[in-house]
Amino acid sequence: MKLPLQGTRVLELTHVWSGPLCGQVLADLGAEVIRVESHARLDIHRRGGPYPDNIAGINRSGTWNAQNRNKLGCTLDLKSAEGKALFLELVAHSDVVIENFTPDTMNRLGLGFEVLQQANPRILLLSLSGYGHTGPLRKSLAYGPMMDAATGLSSATTYEDGIPRAVNGWAADVGGALYGCAALVRALHETPRQARHLDISQFEAGVMFVAGPLMDVLNGSEAASTGLRMLAPTLGTEQWIALSAGTLEEITALFDLLTGRAATSGWMRRLHAEGATACVHALQPLLEQWAAARARASALAELAAAGVPAVPISQLADLLADPALEAAGAWSHAVHAETGVAQSYGPAIRLRDGSGVRPDYPRAAPLFGGDNDYVFGSILGLDAGKRADLAGRKII
Repeated sequence: MKLPLQGTRVLELTHVWSGPLCGQVLADLGAEVIRVESHARLDIHRRGGPYPDNIAGINRSGTWNAQNRNKLGCTLDLKSAEGKALFLELVAHSDVVIENFTPDTMNRLGLGFEVLQQANPRILLLSLSGYGHTGPLRKSLAYGPMMDAATGLSSATTYEDGIPRAVNGWAADVGGALYGCAALVRALHETPRQARHLDISQFEAGVMFVAGPLMDVLNGSEAASTGLRMLAPTLGTEQWIALSAGTLEEITALFDLLTGRAATSGWMRRLHAEGATACVHALQPLLEQWAAARARASALAELAAAGVPAVPISQLADLLADPALEAAGAWSHAVHAETGVAQSYGPAIRLRDGSGVRPDYPRAAPLFGGDNDYVFGSILGLDAGKRADLAGRKII
């Protein structure tokens, strides 16, 4: 089955999370994505683990390997004249360049949009920066917890103690990556042979992701004021459940289940009218006592039978073993040259062939410089001697 972006070549100059995630989604859609790395500066996720069997190595990081499956990889020194020239040759053979450096970095490297356009008059450059390439904050750093605060996510995750929480840049990084993918797909189809510089602000993308929940929380909407959201630990270690009861019927059913008796309609209506805070104060101690005496699976089954929406608070081990996720093809099982068969997150966008079965196309993350022969030999036509010379001098 032909994938939507099959035949599209992407050069990925990225680091950390947002840029690599964008490249991964494009690869899942069929693009040939080549991750360009440098000997001088390894991605922090190559150096950060976790490592299988606690054996460290730049090709063994679970985080890096998960983020870069389905990609090719090459090494190139973009600060050298030879490396820059080779990169521009690759640009001439490509359709897209992705970068998530701070603004002006590409210009300082001598690889700004105008230079790329000279090398390839139809190149698309996607820039994923913290605050975009224009405006007063364009050069500001965009570390994860800072972006939580800036986008408003920390306000939406403030608990009763009044302390805002950080979830490490989820909204901005993921939002920027996905908006970037959408922008590229649009440009590839709207103006397929026209050079364009696509500028994505992770801050703006994060705000768009958070805006709905933030308005619920800060404006005291009906959903926020009447919806009952509660957490409780069940029998066992780190076995928590979360439930949400948004209607009078659901809250009444929860009360009946926790107390073993039917609630009087007048009392429940009065409690419901007082809002979510009053409901939580009345029911939270009962829920904690009830849940502590039950295994999590049993508690969830009883809540479901009573008509109260509830889910487990999952940890990674729970998700990796989840039969529904496995059956849906949510996990990728690729054979890595150094770590063996690795389970990591698969493509969120699943394409199915005529039989109704999603074709499996996982490719393990590239070894450091593992595709240099293909990139510089097959694409650029450099012979083995020239490639060996460049490798010996760490140009590639």
